[in-house]
Amino acid sequence: MPQHVWTDSWVDRLRALIDKGKSGQQIADILTYEFRVKFTRNGVIGKTHRLGIRVKSVPGPRPHPRHKPKPKPPRAPRSRRSLPPTVIEPTPVLLDCRGLTLMELKGGLCAWPVADAPVRYCGLPCVGSYCPGHSAIAYERRPKVPRPYLWLEGGRHGRRG
Repeated sequence: MPQHVWTDSWVDRLRALIDKGKSGQQIADILTYEFRVKFTRNGVIGKTHRLGIRVKSVPGPRPHPRHKPKPKPPRAPRSRRSLPPTVIEPTPVLLDCRGLTLMELKGGLCAWPVADAPVRYCGLPCVGSYCPGHSAIAYERRPKVPRPYLWLEGGRHGRRG
């Protein structure tokens, strides 16, 4: 972007336009037309700031008054009942774990850490990351709830048919 040094004649014209009450954009347009050099609104505002000149704001048309929001009735404070913490006991699963180290653990073997031995893993054959017994502990299965509104509306994407 080409930068130019403000000449004394430009600064004098800038001061005269400010005294007439012109806005930053109007001053930029007039200076661009008169001196055949591109001036921007931000350039004019920056120069006036560096010179310590305050540009008077030109009052524009006022927007329509907004509806003032009605004050909401005060809410009743929520009671903070202290509920006892819910402790879900895992179902005891008795598995014959191999107790493999990390170096012995290969793909297709259960990577569940064994609690009674530090840095040992189950090692039973599995399909995912864990054997079926440890998968039952790790993944909570949600019951399937029928959603009748899907077939009433034509499926998930709203197709009717």
